[in-house]
Amino acid sequence: MERLHFESIDSTNNYIKRNYESLNHLSWVTSEVQTNGKGRSSKSWYGDEDSLLCSILIKEQLPVEKNQMIPLLAAKSLHHVLSKYHQSIEIKWPNDLLIHSKKVAGILVESVVIENEFKAVIIGFGVNVNQLDFPDSIKDIATSLSIDDIYALDINQILTELNKRFIKDYEIFKKNHIEVIHYCNDYLAYKNKTISYVEENKTLQGNIEYINNNGHLVVSRNKEFIPLISGEIALLK
Repeated sequence: MERLHFESIDSTNNYIKRNYESLNHLSWVTSEVQTNGKGRSSKSWYGDEDSLLCSILIKEQLPVEKNQMIPLLAAKSLHHVLSKYHQSIEIKWPNDLLIHSKKVAGILVESVVIENEFKAVIIGFGVNVNQLDFPDSIKDIATSLSIDDIYALDINQILTELNKRFIKDYEIFKKNHIEVIHYCNDYLAYKNKTISYVEENKTLQGNIEYINNNGHLVVSRNKEFIPLISGEIALLK
């Protein structure tokens, strides 16, 4: 499996975007530091040498309905690996992993489409592994795998495990995506709790029920079950 590693880079996702034509299917790009990392909705992603920072390139075109579930596939693989190091990790639909409601990892999936023609999908992973402190702006909402431990974790070992796990999960996913849905439901964050979400520019509230077989988050509101296709959710405290 091809892997390119950098000491510092603007963003592993951006590198693949610039070079996808010359990279092989399922190539990995890793970096010790990202200077311009980002998450969903163009939010910045804090990542340093204590983080796991990587992206994987998918050049194989999947059916549209499966493409929409790639964030959940990535969440399943990442959760499976990180749960070896911490037992309280949950999956926040559609693209975050949490420990005690604090973000420990994020996933960014981007498509490369040129003149309406599919070229690639890029999956970016960012995991807070060995951080003990965070900037004031995120210290109340972020955590790391080892923040409560005495010993630092081996980031390269976690990367190797993630690589193997994702390849295995990806091959299964191509044949049957239902296992991914079941797994994510088993570890779904905020289940049966009230969250806020945005629909048609309105902020609404609902209770999280489950992820349906299309990968949509189903919430209940006023005795109705409403599937959310995309967007941000937040727990109401």
